[in-house]
Parts: sequence; structure tokens; C-alpha cells
Amino acid sequence: HAEVVSALLAATGIDVNAADQDGDTALIAAASKGHAEVVSALLAATGIDVNAVDQDGDTALIAAAFLSHAEVVAVLLGATGIDVNAVGQDGDTALIAAASTGHAEVVASLLATGIDVNAADEDCLTALIVAARDGHAEVVAVLLGATGIDVNAAGSEYGHTALVAAAFQGHAEVVAVLLRATGIDVNAVDQDGDTALIMAARQGHTEVVASLLGATGIDVNVATEDGRTTLMRAAAQGYVEVVAALLGAAGIDVNVAARDGTTALMDAALWGHAQVVKMLLGAIGIDVNAGDESGLTALIIAARRGHTEVIAALLGAAGIDVNVADRDGNTALMEAAHKGHAEVVAVLLRATGIDVNADQRGYTALIMAARQGHTEVVASLLGATGIDVNVATEDGRTTLMRAAAQGYVEVVATLLGAAGIDVNVAAQDGNTALIMAASEGYTEVVAALLGATSIDVNVANHEGITAHIAAASRGHAEVVAALLGMAGSEMDAV
Repeated sequence: HAEVVSALLAATGIDVNAADQDGDTALIAAASKGHAEVVSALLAATGIDVNAVDQDGDTALIAAAFLSHAEVVAVLLGATGIDVNAVGQDGDTALIAAASTGHAEVVASLLATGIDVNAADEDCLTALIVAARDGHAEVVAVLLGATGIDVNAAGSEYGHTALVAAAFQGHAEVVAVLLRATGIDVNAVDQDGDTALIMAARQGHTEVVASLLGATGIDVNVATEDGRTTLMRAAAQGYVEVVAALLGAAGIDVNVAARDGTTALMDAALWGHAQVVKMLLGAIGIDVNAGDESGLTALIIAARRGHTEVIAALLGAAGIDVNVADRDGNTALMEAAHKGHAEVVAVLLRATGIDVNADQRGYTALIMAARQGHTEVVASLLGATGIDVNVATEDGRTTLMRAAAQGYVEVVATLLGAAGIDVNVAAQDGNTALIMAASEGYTEVVAALLGATSIDVNVANHEGITAHIAAASRGHAEVVAALLGMAGSEMDAV
């Protein structure tokens, strides 16, 4: 109500700077609502404080800029004594406020006054960083035309530049505008060592990645503090298009390793990204047998996680070592067997040159599967050419003993059907599979063993303990009964 305001201003003793409970003066209130005519009337009043602040510390100019009241901003900028760099809530200036909401016209008006284009808020964010972060390409373009603009200023608790902030958020248009700026540092890093390229790749922003890869001087192999590159980040996330773009970049190193020895191929294998694995395998010079600090290769990692499609892809790679072992001596077959990944085991068993009896201190894939109760895996391994069904660990315990001692009746039954299985072989302490099962009270396992041809029910360990005695001493009545029911059982032993 401009006429009313003018009439009131003519009243003797009128307080033009009076504020309400929120600290709003008439000028701030009118500016916030976009009433340009009222603002003009108030600015003509004797004693008007053009820089008065509300309870949040915002001036009329900051309020108008934030709310995109371009006409009001223009009127205020013509006021005598106006502080264009006044700092309001959270350290925002009128320029930062306008940039945050994408008001290019207001930003342009403010820049014409000689405003501080590099002023930063409490989080060290400049107008350029804020506009870039929020995807306001037009505002970014206007700001870049300002004299003295710092295109590489870093702000926020993470130390993001405008380019890093825009890349992280996936604002392709903003990134394109920034890359045309004179002096832009395309490889600037934040406090975590992340560049714009790394940020875009880890978020899967393909268009941004492509744009950055076309920038002069871009470091495609840049790594964070842990040694992880852009390619590793994208591979771990399974971003197929980003990986494709990176693999096409000049100078890309597909075998670079992080501090823990991990490569992009290992990352993709770990998370089961089969398509990415296939793409990496097609890269010139890819090292398919590279191992990390623990000796884990992509093949071992994929086997451990049960990624069948990844395993199949790796096995088709030229030069793949199917029997390579990690620092603990475990091969891919052993890892898959231990974890019970039957499909992976089946695929590995079809690989040329696979060593089905490879061991780690006597522990073979068969023993590992048996002691975990993985019946399907055991059955698959038993069908492999050259499998040693009686292999034993350093203490003399065989696959059959391991399964019997754990009570895995299905595994025991499967093993008993294997050609050449020795049901009476004893460990270093003299215990047989039967004595072990009887001692633990595994009635079904004992029954299965008793059904085996040539089972010796009276054999004793080095302490003279038979299956009868072991079961009786621990109160396993059903087992004792089963044993006593066997022909040739020596009842006196009990």
C-alpha cells in the first residue's frame, strides 16, 4: 500500500526504522514481499536505515535477493549507503543468497555494483560454489564473467570447488560451463583427495564423466589417499557406461592398484558386476592374475563370493591361472567349496588344468566342503577326475572323518558311495570316522557307517578306545545299541 506508506511517512515523529517481533522493519518487510514502489517510498524517508537487519541478521537487500525480487534489488542498489556485502544468516551475502536460488537477473544486478564475488559464507562457500552445487548453470555463467572471480575457490567441510561440487551432484550443464572457464583446475582435490572425475564416477554420472574426460589436462588415473582410482570406483559400483568411458580415455591404466593391492578387476569381481568384468577383460594389457596384499586374485574373490557369471567370464580370459593360491594357500576352488557355492565349483571343475587336490596344509576343496556340510559341493567334487577321496590333513583326519565328526549324515552317505573310500583309515590319534561319530552320539552317521562294506566296528584308537566304549562312556545309548547289533561286534569291549 504505497499511498498509505507515503501518508504515514509524512506524519510527525514516525519511526521509519521500527521493527516487529521478528526484527523486520518496514523496509525489510516490503523488500521481502517484492513491493518495489513501497521500498522506493521508504528509501526517500529521512533517517531510513537501508542496512537494518532482522533477527536472523538479514538485510532488506539479502531478503529481496534470496526471494528473486529483481525490481526491489535494483531499487535498493541505488540507495545511498547500501552495503552490498552485508553478511546475514549463516554468513550469506545478497550475492550468495541469489546464487543459491538460481536468480541470474538478480546476480547480474549485484555484480554490476562491484560486489565481492568471492565472499564466502560460514561454510566457506562462495556464490559460485553454491550455484554450481545447486545446478544453476545460468547463474554460474554470469558469475564466471565477473572480474576477479576465483574459479578454484574451495569451500564446505569437504573442501569442494565449484567443479567438484557440480560433478558430485551430476550437474552436467554446470560442469560444461565451468570447464570453459579460464584457469579452471580440472584436477583439484577436496579434503578426501577426490577430484571432480572421481566424484562423478563414484556417483555414476556418465555425462559428467564424459565431459571431464574431454577436458585438457585431466588426470584419468588420479587416486584418492587410499590409492583408489576413478576406474576402481566405477567398477566397484558396476557403472557400465562410466567404465566404458574411462576405458576409452587416453592413458587409462587398467592395472593400477590401490594401497591394499586391489585393482578395478578385483573390485568388479568382488561385487559380482559381470558385465564390467567382461569389459575390463577386453582392455589391452589387463592383468587377470594380479593379486592384492593378501594374494587374492579376481578369480579367488569371485569364487569366495559365489559370483558364477563372473567366474565364467574370468575362466575365458587368456592366461588365467585357475590354480593360483592366496597367501594362505587357498585356491578359487577351495574358497568356493568352503563357502558352499555349488554352481561356482561346478564351473571351476570344468576349467582346463584345474587341480582338484590342491591343498592348504592338507585341507583340500573336498575336505573344506565336507567339514562345512556342503553335500552338493562334495558330490560335485567326487565326480571330478583324479579326486583323492582319502586325502587327510596334517593330523591325519580324512574327509570322511571331518564329516562324521560334525554329524553331517548326508555328506557321510555321499562319501561312502565314492569309489575307493577307506572307511577304516585312522587319524594320528588312532580315531576312525566311526569312533568319532560314536563319541559325539551321531546315531544316523553311525548307522550310515555301519552299512559300509568292510567297516571295522571293533577297531580301537591309540588309547584302546573303541566306538562302543566311546559311545557308552558318554551315555549315547542309541549308538551303543546300533553298534551291538552289528555282526562281529565285541560286546565284551563294552
